[in-house]
Amino acid sequence: MAYGYESKLSPLQMLTFYNSVANNGKMIAPLFVREIRSMGNTIERFHAKVINPQVCSPEALAKVKGLLEGVVLEGTGKTHIKNKLYTVAGKTGTAQIADGNRGYGAKNSHQASFCGYFPADNPKYSMIVVISNPRVGLHLAAWVAGPVFRKIADRVYASDIEIKHKAPAHFVGNTTMPKVKQGNLAAIKKVYSHLGVKPLYASANAGVDTSAGLPYEENQYKAGTVPSVKGMGLSDALYVLGNAGYRVGVKGAGVVTAQSVTAGAFTPKGTKITLELQ
Repeated sequence: MAYGYESKLSPLQMLTFYNSVANNGKMIAPLFVREIRSMGNTIERFHAKVINPQVCSPEALAKVKGLLEGVVLEGTGKTHIKNKLYTVAGKTGTAQIADGNRGYGAKNSHQASFCGYFPADNPKYSMIVVISNPRVGLHLAAWVAGPVFRKIADRVYASDIEIKHKAPAHFVGNTTMPKVKQGNLAAIKKVYSHLGVKPLYASANAGVDTSAGLPYEENQYKAGTVPSVKGMGLSDALYVLGNAGYRVGVKGAGVVTAQSVTAGAFTPKGTKITLELQ
């Protein structure tokens, strides 16, 4: 048991256990479906079920948390998982894979894993990465599963505006307003709200006073006409033109600088519109 080879646990079972540590000792069953909807109406809603309200004593839990954080701060996860933006707690796992009834030998394949949660000081996400039989470079978990965990965690952390990110230092004269693209108005408002930026909304033919906030012009168009997608990113442009009923071709990358059909033109649905991005 000291080596762990006598235990048979699926990655999901292992993650459920680590999640209980992040959840202050409460173990809950994984929830795959939050609710079932039909025509936008909720038919049935599912809630997490508690497997064990307290898997261990608070004293033991505090020690385990400290050990898991130490793995990333000073242990095997220091090189590939530790970062300056948020804390991670977890454990690497490197195991040999038995060669049938021949058992374990020098040429056995390996399984590399990292299971943990973040931010460690106020956990919101738990995750496990398992890679079977890595064939390139080292087989050690910190070098194989660690970077994958880090990349996914970085993307999740950067995308979750509800996590209290560490505020960057602001110096005198650092007054550059954030650059924005044309796009979904509701999304723009939400981002502005969390950044503490006051948005100014203007119509196409009105003057804008930029002294008190960041100007933003809502993109509006008449049904049956081609929308203007200049200034948008590709995802927003595809969304707008697709909903308007047009097929889209793309040249380049970046922000839309030109479109093959003039905005406002009455063009039949199904027409292909080519976008040029720079």
